[in-house]
Amino acid sequence: MQQLTQSTPYSLTGLNPYPWIRWWYALAAPAAPDNAENLPLHAREFLRKGKLTSLAMLIEIFLMLIAVVPAAATSPSDQAGHLNVNLIIIILLPVVFTTISAFFNRAGKLLFASVLVIISLEVIEITAGVAGLTSHLGVMELLLIFILIHPLMISALLFPAWGILTVAGINIVVAALLVYIPLFPRAPELVSFMEKGGSVPLFALPAITLLLCAFICFIVITSLQESLKRADKAEEIAKLHEIVTKQASQELQTKRQLEGDVREIIAGMTRFANGDSQARIQLEPGCLLWSVASSINNMVGRFVRLREQEQPMQQSFMALKAYMAAIQLAKARGVPVILPRTGTEMDTLIEELLTHAQGVQRTSPLQADAGI
Repeated sequence: MQQLTQSTPYSLTGLNPYPWIRWWYALAAPAAPDNAENLPLHAREFLRKGKLTSLAMLIEIFLMLIAVVPAAATSPSDQAGHLNVNLIIIILLPVVFTTISAFFNRAGKLLFASVLVIISLEVIEITAGVAGLTSHLGVMELLLIFILIHPLMISALLFPAWGILTVAGINIVVAALLVYIPLFPRAPELVSFMEKGGSVPLFALPAITLLLCAFICFIVITSLQESLKRADKAEEIAKLHEIVTKQASQELQTKRQLEGDVREIIAGMTRFANGDSQARIQLEPGCLLWSVASSINNMVGRFVRLREQEQPMQQSFMALKAYMAAIQLAKARGVPVILPRTGTEMDTLIEELLTHAQGVQRTSPLQADAGI
């Protein structure tokens, strides 16, 4: 993750957010693993949506601090001088809903947290804006139905395309209830305006605006979702292509190494076949055919040792054949035997036998004279 921070530029909802927003993501957004940059696209999109949901909570808090709370604080109190009940509701509801939403969003329950955020925004907008925080609902307060666009726009960040249309339908129903059903006490000017046919524009204008914004958001979000699916497929194809390329490269490298090992084995065996008894296959440990080369070298070493052990026996056998040939030739010609020098240990053995035989011949007449 440290390497990612050094190489990836800062972003608002990406894997490397700006430092000034990280504290809020640490409280209200799903925790990103250390290998977040290697996650699939849908997993990274899940983390991004979690950050968007937490941003919606932050927007709700700023909305309460900048617009709602000052409006509630300046609203008239009741006759007993107690604090307006609306002020308590407007302050407590965002705190409670934001805390619960942050908990579920941190736990990865993005849809449930998003629903809580939208419900909180709807209640705040209707209570603080549409109801006007006054004792009676007037024309100006009722025109504030347009502020229901706020939760609709925020829902475009949190929900799929169908969720935007759902929020728009709910807001249109709320607008119809506020216009046609006296849910709040109405001021005389509003009653007079609606008796003159003002209910149609009061409802139609916000409804048409909500529908238009909903369809625009629906088209944009649908296009983005399709783009994400294509990007996900393209990324998977790119990863697959990278894996195939690496495998092909590894196979090519393995093939070249095998070819080199085979050439070295053939060269070593050729040198040995040409009479070089010291020839060995030179392969380093770790090569693919190192075990084969080691077995061949052991076999060659044993063969050379056996041949070295058999060479004196072969020389002695050849010396015996030379002696037999000399004896047979002497018998055939009727001449004394002249034994050849073979340069082997057999020469020493023959000399010892001849010396012993001559000594026996010299001692035999003496023994006969002595009466032995």
